[in-house]
Amino acid sequence: MARIYFGKFVLQFLFLSSQIFDFSWIATINGPKDTVFDQLSFKMNIHFSSQYPFSAPKVKFLNHCFHPNISPLGDICLDILKVEPF
Repeated sequence: MARIYFGKFVLQFLFLSSQIFDFSWIATINGPKDTVFDQLSFKMNIHFSSQYPFSAPKVKFLNHCFHPNISPLGDICLDILKVEPF
């Protein structure tokens, strides 16, 4: 398991599966201390395809996350992520 710190946020990664160029991670974002998110954690699946780094990884939240850019199924809904290359 790997951890990355962003100020009060801690991002934890669990290596899920591996093939030559196709793998997935399970990541957990813990809510920062002394905020309304203090006891919460958000899990997500990050899938890297064989086209990475030329195509973005697919990210899906595995538990409920109320955010205007997160669908009820956990998908990230941003048009900028779906722009075709020139």
